[in-house]
Amino acid sequence: MHSSIYQSWGEKAAGNAKSLATESRLLFEAKHLPRAYYLAHMSTEESAKSILLRTMSISGTPESEIPKVTKLLRDHKKKIEFLVTYAASLSEELQAQIGELQESLIDHINDLKNDTMYVSCKAKSAVSPEEKVAALDIEQYVQLAEALSQHAVRLLTLPSS
Repeated sequence: MHSSIYQSWGEKAAGNAKSLATESRLLFEAKHLPRAYYLAHMSTEESAKSILLRTMSISGTPESEIPKVTKLLRDHKKKIEFLVTYAASLSEELQAQIGELQESLIDHINDLKNDTMYVSCKAKSAVSPEEKVAALDIEQYVQLAEALSQHAVRLLTLPSS
């Protein structure tokens, strides 16, 4: 198996994605919905990162490109757009799961942290994180995070071709 910093980085990212998904499930079950949503979303991004890193490992991306790779991996919208495209090509089950959430996954990127972590003022009214995510089916996000993180872990433990 080709070993590189990208493979190691990807394996750790996949493990972190799985931990985030597990913690998201715990928060969901404890009815801490805004934080469950936040961690599910972060798990989804971490899964995307791990898959991108595996691709870089397999393709032989030089370690001299780490600054560019790091910059790419900090772009939340690009990671989610990649994941939406990638998941649609994997399996009908993942395609169906992500299909229902595709628009909201991409649309919520920029406001995610603020919407799920902080109280804000909109239209001269104080709005809590609970109010901001009330219309979302949080369990769908948690399930997607679990499925994607499990896929990422399996993918990162496969021998590279």
